[in-house]
Amino acid sequence: MQILADSAKFDERYTFGVLADTLSMYPQLQSAAHYVRSVRHQLEKEGLTTVHEEFPVLVSGVPFTASTMEGQTTEGRKHFRGLFTTFLFGYILSFDVEGPSERRLNDLVATLVHFEGTAAPRMGNPPK
Repeated sequence: MQILADSAKFDERYTFGVLADTLSMYPQLQSAAHYVRSVRHQLEKEGLTTVHEEFPVLVSGVPFTASTMEGQTTEGRKHFRGLFTTFLFGYILSFDVEGPSERRLNDLVATLVHFEGTAAPRMGNPPK
């Protein structure tokens, strides 16, 4: 799923993607940081520059691993892309966010992501 805010004002434009995949399909994955690093390297091959390598961050009380990259629009304006990933209930859950600044990326994740309940959801695979 992807949300696109295509405002006439560059500072108000953003995309917010929600990606989910079954963790069992990737038995070689050692951690969310391993996944983020792999995606970051692919994005570097596509021309983005790493601003921040993998770092831990809480998103709505749930531990995620994130990375921030920088690129340019076709008009030559600087834009940022953040990948926020966790393993949750046997899935790889990622938020792929693009915007005009790092601060905007963080604000979007803080504003748009809310996990229900009072306690953080269980991490990793569900019990068998």
